[in-house]
Amino acid sequence: MFLERKIGGRKMIKKINRKRMVLHENPFNTSEPIRNPEDFFGREEEITNVLRSLFRSERRGQCTSIVGERRIGKTSFVNMLMHEEILRSHNIDVNKCIIVYINIAERMAISQEKLLGYILNELTKKEDLNISSYKEEDNIYDRIVSVLDEIKNKKGIMIFLDEFEAICDIWDTKLDGWLRALSQHHSVDFVTVSKKPLAKIRCKANRETQISPFHNIFVNFTLGLLDEGSSRKMIKEMFKKGGIKLDEDEVELLSEISGNNPFFIQLFGSLYFDSRINKEKNQIDLDSFKNEAFRQGKTHFEHCWNNLDEVEREYLRELKEGQSCHKLSVGYDLERRGLIRKEKEKFFFFSPFFGRFIDETVEETRISLGQKPENFLGRILKNRRNICILLISVSLGCGISFKWLGSQLIIGTLASILGPISMFLILRLIKPKNH
Repeated sequence: MFLERKIGGRKMIKKINRKRMVLHENPFNTSEPIRNPEDFFGREEEITNVLRSLFRSERRGQCTSIVGERRIGKTSFVNMLMHEEILRSHNIDVNKCIIVYINIAERMAISQEKLLGYILNELTKKEDLNISSYKEEDNIYDRIVSVLDEIKNKKGIMIFLDEFEAICDIWDTKLDGWLRALSQHHSVDFVTVSKKPLAKIRCKANRETQISPFHNIFVNFTLGLLDEGSSRKMIKEMFKKGGIKLDEDEVELLSEISGNNPFFIQLFGSLYFDSRINKEKNQIDLDSFKNEAFRQGKTHFEHCWNNLDEVEREYLRELKEGQSCHKLSVGYDLERRGLIRKEKEKFFFFSPFFGRFIDETVEETRISLGQKPENFLGRILKNRRNICILLISVSLGCGISFKWLGSQLIIGTLASILGPISMFLILRLIKPKNH
């Protein structure tokens, strides 16, 4: 017998038998960032590299930009960087640095002065300084400089600015200069967290002045997918926490469809947990589960697609249609960001569900434009290289025919050799690939 109820937004399932009552809580969480290191999996190398950059010396580090796609786990990653347990495990003295965290997107109607005011207020809380809270009529820049100068000879100062894109509307020459001066002259190490690199975030400062911009003093780190081992460990441990031991083929399924993306492990793992909690593995309708997982993942795929530029979209379309993608720099960038992966020198979509979404998107675009689905010949003629090879193959085929007719012996002989080679090449180019 099973009894279901919701506690704190999570589904709780009570499994009742004659001997005891067992409460199973769905351990997966898609709504909040991770704060406990016990719930965080993988990225050990990334954490070490970023901390090495941030704590190069006792009181000064390197300004750092952390970039990653939406829901890739940026805030959870930052929480680990700030966690005392993690810092101590890397031999960092937490008493010799002040860490301030501000999520800019959560601050309504933010202005330049208010941003610095938030920083000032957080600094005074951390150090328990006897300074009154910031008021709008105050000269905020002078006040924050005086506080920083009082602290910097005693401790390192690190300021995390999450959702940095939200600063875009107020980022002009003045703010650009303020932030750069705070770092270079007052020993502040900034850590920005954003979906795009700082150089790509549109800001007035870059358009209005030729001075060296704020982002030039940063070192960049990009968060991509988890490694295979961490992904599988996360799946096993999360289900174990919920009281379920998965078989290896179940772990393989969830690892494959999630593509080692931590958010999709949480999303699809939550769905599978709810399906599995009161059933044996062989009782689950896998087709229904996959369809529901794709339906719920589609919203996030759409958001990702809408935030790509046209060059990146075209690359993904060509990848799906099995065409030769010549813009390798685009491919490597998408791989680094976790949208595609590389195996045996070939690129594939990070998840078969993402590939399915791209396929549906391509077909929907064709239908909206009144185009018919491409046939065999259409795939050939879409690429100039294919057209050239097709023409050569036709010409050589004619040469073979001449040989059979007993004329043009030399041309026919060459054609009989080169013709099969050309046909092999064209078949390689138009052969559909599974992604």
